[in-house]
Amino acid sequence: MSKRSDWRRTLPRCILAGDVAVIALTMLSAHSIRFGTNDPRLANAADIPYWLVGVIIGVLWLLVLWVWRAW
Repeated sequence: MSKRSDWRRTLPRCILAGDVAVIALTMLSAHSIRFGTNDPRLANAADIPYWLVGVIIGVLWLLVLWVWRAW
């Protein structure tokens, strides 16, 4: 395979890695801005693991990008 056609395989992987990094940073930032590191209200919450909600949102976000063939 030539160098010229090799970028067609590398570029989508780089874009995917960038998307995953941006989504992860966005979800972590939003969680820490909203709840901080040790918010006592989280201990009394309705047993909702908010970190898991963030992970689910991130996975759904990537799934939508994949469905719409963003890479």
